[in-house]
Amino acid sequence: MLARFLKSELKFAVDYSRSLNAADADFAERILATHNVEFAPEEHAAAVDLEILKVRCADAGMVAG
Repeated sequence: MLARFLKSELKFAVDYSRSLNAADADFAERILATHNVEFAPEEHAAAVDLEILKVRCADAGMVAG
């Protein structure tokens, strides 16, 4: 079972995770571009946090969205 996962399902899981990260990053960018802090403070804060995470991952050579 582990061998099957590592052989075929791991690649799917990694690719799926990357696509979700990309979708989250796109959403965060839209929130930052279209919603000010007063209108949507919680969403804006979450989007800022995601943008900070993307920068930290890029600095570390990791893929985040």
